Amino acid sequence: MKGIVFREFMEMVEATFGEETVDMLVEQNDLASGGVYTAVGTYDHRELVAMAMTLSKETGLPVETLVE
Repeated sequence: MKGIVFREFMEMVEATFGEETVDMLVEQNDLASGGVYTAVGTYDHRELVAMAMTLSKETGLPVETLVE
């Protein structure tokens, strides 16, 4: 999956839930990328799914809503 998707997701999380939440997502998930994404890079989609699932547990919002 292209990094632009990850970047947009992380920016949405930061804008909506704060920088602390972004840090928590990176810390709580074993991300091969270390949570560092470039817009033109390619990354395993499972990283985004893992972060969305963690965010869903923290916020109570459905994963589908967070990914949308």
